[in-house]
Amino acid sequence: MRGIAHVGALAALEGHGYEFRRAAGASAGAIVAAFTAAGVSPARMADLMHHEVDYSQFREARGLARLGLGGRLAAIVRQNGAFEGDRLRDWLHGALKRHAGVETFGDLRLPPDPDGAPLLPDEAYRLVVVVADISLGQLVHLPWDYRRLYGLDPDRQLIADAIRASTSIPFFFKPARLRWQGGLESHLVDGALVSDFPVGIFDRGDGRPPRWPTFGVKLSLPRSEATLAHPVSGLHSFATALFETAVGGNDQAHLADPCVASRTIFVDNLGIPATNFDLSAGQRTALFDSGRDAAERFLERWSWESYLSECRRADRSP
Repeated sequence: MRGIAHVGALAALEGHGYEFRRAAGASAGAIVAAFTAAGVSPARMADLMHHEVDYSQFREARGLARLGLGGRLAAIVRQNGAFEGDRLRDWLHGALKRHAGVETFGDLRLPPDPDGAPLLPDEAYRLVVVVADISLGQLVHLPWDYRRLYGLDPDRQLIADAIRASTSIPFFFKPARLRWQGGLESHLVDGALVSDFPVGIFDRGDGRPPRWPTFGVKLSLPRSEATLAHPVSGLHSFATALFETAVGGNDQAHLADPCVASRTIFVDNLGIPATNFDLSAGQRTALFDSGRDAAERFLERWSWESYLSECRRADRSP
């Protein structure tokens, strides 16, 4: 529900003349990345998230989950999630179709670029959605992995289905299911379970320096080594700390690299939980402003020349 902070950051970047060739994300980041890749402006996205979206509808309860806390716990036991998640998927599909004429990944194919790094056919897309396939026990990049892992034509897969999977917060939403060509079925959940910050996903791999930067928007402030991120004082705090470390531990190590941090816009999420489906108008505005202000501060110190010199020399390119 904090995705509007991403939109605020994009609005600031666009205001400084930046355009977005490709976008990637997990969870809320995947939603905003999809609209960005489809060519929807940050101003239009902000309008959608301020006025069109009724966030409470996404807390969709059926059957046992309608019977209060006990029913939701029973739903988690029986179907691995308290809420359905289908309304979020349906809204995304409809909004992308209405505002951008986009439905499948085939609609977001990149044209050939003779000056760019060579891309495999299954990687030539404007959007990448990061998902955790718990049936395979690995991170998955969609549409890149549709054919390689599942035998499916990536051009024919619905963008909203991939995002539905990436936003499936474990135990909150039911896992998304993906049927392979051969009949097997994978359970897919929030990509943030493995990595919620794929800032290096578009880095060149041909030994040449990049032609433009990849910026990352991280909905948390930089951590200080002198402070406790998750104090533990009992079972509940222990479980919370364990989950947060599982979700963010890998990315925190990644962010310790100065050359990763130097292209990262750290946004204060104002302590608003990702599952707050009752966001007030004031909270939406505050999150947007937080993202915009963080990007403005970032651009005040950002230097493309310094980044190339210090971090992206050809001999350091991954």
